[in-house]
Amino acid sequence: MLKSTNMQTLIKERVSASNGIPLPASSKHINHIDGLRGIAIILILLFHISKAFPNGYIGVHVFLVISGYFLFRNFWDNNYEFSWNRFCLKKITRLLPCAIVVSFLTCLAALCFLPYDIVLKTAKSAIATIVGFSNIYYDYTYSDYFAASSITNPLVHTWYLGVIIQLYIISGCLMILGKHKSISFKFLVVSILFIASALLYYMPLWIDAFTRFHAPISTYYWTCGHLWMLLAGAYAHLVPKLDSKIPGKALGSAALLLTCMLGLLPLRLTTGHACLIDIAAVCASVTCICYGGTGWSGSVLNSTIVSSAGKVSFSLYLVHWPVISIFAMASASWAHNPPLKLLSLFIIGITTWLLYWAIERRSFDLKSVIAGWAACMVMCIAFAYSNGMRDIVHASVNAIRPSLYYGTGMVRAIESGTTYDSLPDFRQENHRAGFGPMQYIFEKIPLLYQIGDGTKDPAFILIGDSHAEALYPGFDVISQESGWSGVYLHTYVIPFVRYYSEARPYQRWDAEKSEQLLEYLKRNANIRTVFIANIWPGRFGSNYSDSDGNDVDVKLEPEKDYSKFRDYIFQIHSLGKQVVVIRDVPTIPTSAIKNYVWFCRQYNREIDKTLLTATRDQYDKCNKIANECISRLEAEGLCQVLRADDAILQEETFCCYQDGKLYYRDDNHVSLEGSIVVMKYLKETVRSVLESKGGS
Repeated sequence: MLKSTNMQTLIKERVSASNGIPLPASSKHINHIDGLRGIAIILILLFHISKAFPNGYIGVHVFLVISGYFLFRNFWDNNYEFSWNRFCLKKITRLLPCAIVVSFLTCLAALCFLPYDIVLKTAKSAIATIVGFSNIYYDYTYSDYFAASSITNPLVHTWYLGVIIQLYIISGCLMILGKHKSISFKFLVVSILFIASALLYYMPLWIDAFTRFHAPISTYYWTCGHLWMLLAGAYAHLVPKLDSKIPGKALGSAALLLTCMLGLLPLRLTTGHACLIDIAAVCASVTCICYGGTGWSGSVLNSTIVSSAGKVSFSLYLVHWPVISIFAMASASWAHNPPLKLLSLFIIGITTWLLYWAIERRSFDLKSVIAGWAACMVMCIAFAYSNGMRDIVHASVNAIRPSLYYGTGMVRAIESGTTYDSLPDFRQENHRAGFGPMQYIFEKIPLLYQIGDGTKDPAFILIGDSHAEALYPGFDVISQESGWSGVYLHTYVIPFVRYYSEARPYQRWDAEKSEQLLEYLKRNANIRTVFIANIWPGRFGSNYSDSDGNDVDVKLEPEKDYSKFRDYIFQIHSLGKQVVVIRDVPTIPTSAIKNYVWFCRQYNREIDKTLLTATRDQYDKCNKIANECISRLEAEGLCQVLRADDAILQEETFCCYQDGKLYYRDDNHVSLEGSIVVMKYLKETVRSVLESKGGS
């Protein structure tokens, strides 16, 4: 191990040099790093504004590396002297004013242009943002940063602000604890934390059981999981200085080119490749910091446009997503309307410039920051406690909404463990429970909800993904009308579904849970029918256009997946159960249905019903492969098929907004009203299924 004095000399040499150019110890500004910030924010902006750049999120990693570089550079510049009070005051007065202003204005904009439920969501997110725990809040509420549904939260991008605030606190504690330790000890501790943080960040890859208890997106929100990126910036001080400028220029140019190529790569990668992109982006960022100031990379990073974007990068990061989100929700055609995108970019530019010159560049004392923080907090709390000002602002229009939640009697969930052993031993009558589509995907324990008559033993079970959850209210309505009794399994069951995330496509086959479901069905002879509802194109693969108008090519492995699915269906069939597969409903061209209709009604705009209309041709194209697989199962006698698509597409087209009612809640899930329409259409078919022999 290097001696303490040698390590200290090495660090001092690295800190006082950049690309071979001596810098004074007090120098805090390096021009080409502004350019690197500019590249990072441009990648993030492209990631959010177009699905053509699914890897642009690596710009956040670049920001973290740069933050770590300057954080530890200042510490080493000052001979390891550290003042906690001065450190906290600087960070609070630097980060909070812009965050407070953006949170305040975003809540007001949501109140003016969006429904009350979005106002409520925005207000809660704003509270988490200005407190500094937005990442924890989004992890707790299963708010997937990479999911299409994130467009409905104008402040979801502030998870990064929560992470960086918490990382600053952790770093400050490390500096205090290591203040009087040797340099070698500091280096050892940093190295251990670096490795531990990286392992935590990639935990879903090496602990298969992790995804049974946490959404894979959780590690992306965890502060400790991002610590290794911050510490990578600290290691930038130890990168050797090259005597010759030519290798340095080559390394800097190659690193910058790699960063841009990774961010602009128009491919959704598998889990392992996505992890390699993260690592490569961090390494390239470190190299750019050390060698990017000269040669071709220096010309690019020091250019006026890139450098200017870097100088306003913090303001631009805070401003861009609220503008995009509000535009996308208020106008259903935003994603495939270039003029609207250009208008939103223009507004982003103007608001960024105003925020930078009016707030970010100014110095605020602590009292002013606290006063602004308190004012924003009071407003957000008022919005939250008034249910998004539902009965105060736009009260008449707020009454137009699809039902997202449905109360029902609940069969007791498992009290301990993650098995089905005790279900359903007894029932809790009159227990009301509300739930939404994303609240159960990664539940630690499965829940059973009563369908129909709770006084009888259940004769059927409904399982699947969020499409089963969407059809559940309609199932309950027709079951109560007909005196049927069944249960709905309120959790994802593998191998019926996979979980996808655009930037991090994690997938796990939970054989244990699947086996437990088989055991549960074996023990409960009274359950004779198993209904399965799913988004089948996502199961077997298909070619289609998504809700944003982008062509999507979901190439799974249809034959391999069909074989696994068939084997599992055969096992259920062998238990004397009959299996009923419910084909999914058609897809609507836009996902922001409710918000678009609300905005048009509030501001007397004509509703473009083409954005709210499903067609038979589009459905057949989207579901071609999936329906062929389902038909093969039906032909083998392993299942019966309920065609929910026929309930919606009784004609060649179907508009999901009719007579003041919304029959869809997003692009591919029916609302409560839609669920009732579908299941009433299928009622007689369900009756014939339930009254037939038990699938022998």
